[in-house]
Amino acid sequence: MGTLIKDLGYNINDHPLWSGGANIDRPDIVDEAHKRFIQAGVDIILTNTYHSNIQVMLEKFDLSQEEAENQIKETTKIALKAAADIGHEVKVIASIGPYATNFRDASEYTAAYIDDPNVTEEVLCNYYINQMKPLLEMEFKTFAFETIPALKEVQCALKALNQTENDVSAWISVTCKDGEHLRRQSEEENFSDVVKLLASNPKVIAIGINCTDPNHITSLLKSGSKYANGKPFVVYPNCWNDYDGENFIGEISTKVILDNLPEWYSLGTRIFGGCCMVSPDDIQKIASICRKFH
Repeated sequence: MGTLIKDLGYNINDHPLWSGGANIDRPDIVDEAHKRFIQAGVDIILTNTYHSNIQVMLEKFDLSQEEAENQIKETTKIALKAAADIGHEVKVIASIGPYATNFRDASEYTAAYIDDPNVTEEVLCNYYINQMKPLLEMEFKTFAFETIPALKEVQCALKALNQTENDVSAWISVTCKDGEHLRRQSEEENFSDVVKLLASNPKVIAIGINCTDPNHITSLLKSGSKYANGKPFVVYPNCWNDYDGENFIGEISTKVILDNLPEWYSLGTRIFGGCCMVSPDDIQKIASICRKFH
């Protein structure tokens, strides 16, 4: 969503909410982005709430808690309407980005904040609980916790999910730096440990890898699939090598994704997509291949 919103003419780098700024300034662009992905053949879209950080809205825009929550609710309506208008069934899942969205400094790719003594488990859990609240009030039952760079944060997202009603579920998706490890720089944390943590939880509908170089996906799935206990994977990688906080660096051909889809399927992936720099045209090609899977 972020890179498409940028391509459609909104400067995401000029706003503290990044792609979420368009929800306030240009909801028409958000609507257009949703519709382009739907027209490309997706079965699922995510609300553009990844970067709709309530704390940032309170601090940067002097909004009340209620006003910030209402902004998130209004954003979800854009996705719901786009899905309703398209003429075929599209599931809308509520997106929540990592705690790093507090900072706008690309720390989801280092997890530097995890080592801050002020960022306790309680702080992380409360972040997810607060972000979920307006989405639950909009009666969303399925969530996507995305781009989590550290095991401690995965644990807190899971704890927040476990505190919801019985009929609420989510996929929890991490971002990885290589074919084995999460992005946390200060410690080596294995993707396989994420799988072990999530595999037996009934509220987790899939274990995810997103915002990751597609060249690493096969190795990651191989490292984790032996511990998945039948839990499916959701995979939506990037088409870039690096990000400096404002620019995506080093474009990767979508061919890497397309060529590996059958193996990812054989390793247990059942939801496929794309993250940064993956366009609706790319999604159409991914969808065309995925339709052949049984």
